[in-house]
Amino acid sequence: RAGRLNNDGLPDAWERRMDVDGVYPGDDLDGGGISNWEEYIAGTYAFDPTHGFALDILDVVDGYPVVEFQALAKRTYVVQSSTNLSDWSETELQIEGGNGSWESVFYSAQLTHVRARLRAAQPDETLAFFRLVVQ
Repeated sequence: RAGRLNNDGLPDAWERRMDVDGVYPGDDLDGGGISNWEEYIAGTYAFDPTHGFALDILDVVDGYPVVEFQALAKRTYVVQSSTNLSDWSETELQIEGGNGSWESVFYSAQLTHVRARLRAAQPDETLAFFRLVVQ
């Protein structure tokens, strides 16, 4: 458990950056409904409930939604789609500036701004919802 010298469950470097100590993963410092652990994983600021993790839908080009999001280093991202907000499935991404292949998982080696086209699992549907999962 490197990086967790005080054994409270959160990396000490993150606590120093947030200027807190003795907070716990399940706490919610800003009352925004997202736990400290989720704030750490998403890379959001734990003291501001308006500072969030977002998947922005920019446009639809040739039938493909075009999205943007901020990716942190050493995180894995998966886009999921749904037509009813109950049943979710992975959606393939084609990263702008990448090799042109369609991938279901995007690993970010460094902090980067990502723009991608999405190939939804339900291509015949006219309405789709998307969410971004980070690990």
